[in-house]
Amino acid sequence: MRTNRLAVALVLASGLLACKGSQVRPSALRELPTSDLDFCGKQAQRLIPGFAREDAPATISIYLYLDADGAVPAAFIHDQNDAKAPTLWGCVTDYAVSSKFESKGIDYLRPQAVRYQRLSTTQLTEKDYPLRPLDEKLAQETLQFAGWATNTDKGFGYFYVHKFPESVAAFREALKLKPDDGRAMRGLALALVDSNGDQKEARALADKAVAAAPNSEAPLEALSRVCLATKDDECAYDNFEKALKAPDEAPRSIELAQLQGLLKPVAERLKASEEAKNKGLAEQASSEAAKHADPTGCGKFPEGDDRTICFVKYCFAEGARRYALDLKPMTGQDYTASDWTAGKTKGGAASVTVAIRAGAAGKARKGKKRTAEAGSAHDAIWEVSLGDTVGMKPLTIDANNISAKYNACRK
Repeated sequence: MRTNRLAVALVLASGLLACKGSQVRPSALRELPTSDLDFCGKQAQRLIPGFAREDAPATISIYLYLDADGAVPAAFIHDQNDAKAPTLWGCVTDYAVSSKFESKGIDYLRPQAVRYQRLSTTQLTEKDYPLRPLDEKLAQETLQFAGWATNTDKGFGYFYVHKFPESVAAFREALKLKPDDGRAMRGLALALVDSNGDQKEARALADKAVAAAPNSEAPLEALSRVCLATKDDECAYDNFEKALKAPDEAPRSIELAQLQGLLKPVAERLKASEEAKNKGLAEQASSEAAKHADPTGCGKFPEGDDRTICFVKYCFAEGARRYALDLKPMTGQDYTASDWTAGKTKGGAASVTVAIRAGAAGKARKGKKRTAEAGSAHDAIWEVSLGDTVGMKPLTIDANNISAKYNACRK
């Protein structure tokens, strides 16, 4: 019977404490003082046997969602350490949504860890109680809204405890009432991507939110998160960098720290891509420099026939092909510019011949040198002199025609 009476007392006390939530938006500063938290601890000690003993302190982490004016429309217990005390949770979140902090001009999450140990209540710093992973079940069970909370406020409250369907619904309702609500736009964008919703809609909403407040951290951060979800690395990283430089970024350190961790692989991918791009540009520059130093590409050949042929082909290879096509209207036959060979003139000068023949039967036999006078059909032959400069003198009418009409080396 004693246990049952205690259970009833706990339920009643929890309900009574939860009813104290502010129905009117607070106007005076009251930054959740230790006295409020201490009162909640004493209630828990009175109703829960063994709560916060000297040898077993209880610690909870409260997260407050603050509006731009510093009022608190939503709060929840983010995580706990041996503080299984619903009475305490309800009391603390009730005081939280009745609080008002100094305005930062932007909405943000504010964590506050509290340790209860016997008769003492201590607000802990992040150093004493580092940020921990979200206890999703606890957060959802303890989420509390102020009586004056708007649909946009509720959308963010639901978002932070991962109740995404409720978050999406609240933001949509807010935008029905006020279509240009930039905060609701970015909230809906975030809720959509985190719930695997319409990513195109999320991107459009995030873009609109940034357009409405281009120098504010929150919309830039939202766009970065949307781009991260849609695998647009450059957009995600660029907008994160802009968010870091925004004049109102300081209060949103929690959100930015979390996003920075998510963006680490993105930064690595972008770095690798930039290095590959720079390497490619360097190789291209080197290749261009080599072309300017040796535009013909013939420098790779040693002195001899291959080098001689290379110079002539550089100037006339494409011309010979086009000239062969020009012969059909005059002769009625299909001509092809095929083999290039090196030889000697009767005077002993170097020469290069390209066989321009009708059909396959007229191809020159590979590997056989010919003299300049041995050409037939429409073979084009040039006398070549190599020195500080390269001289190419046409020896046949076809070579002369190609040189006159299709010389790629003509300046």
